[in-house]
Amino acid sequence: MIVADGFDEAIIGETRGGEQDRVVYSYNKMVSILMKQGMTDEEAVDHMEYNVLGTHLEDGPVYLEDPGEELLAHLEESLGTVYNRG
Repeated sequence: MIVADGFDEAIIGETRGGEQDRVVYSYNKMVSILMKQGMTDEEAVDHMEYNVLGTHLEDGPVYLEDPGEELLAHLEESLGTVYNRG
């Protein structure tokens, strides 16, 4: 599996099946990691878009954008269901 160096804390799972299993990362957690390293939110998003998503690796990692805490809280309130927030 291809992994993104320095982003182990952002791994939220992996895909199964197909040609090769792939690591799944939280896009939002990756941005947060970059911000903890000193980037602004704009710099972190730009870095992700150009240097990570822009690499277009075949069978590379999957980057999942989290719906955010507000949406999850709304869903829990509306549906009465507790979601695993990882």
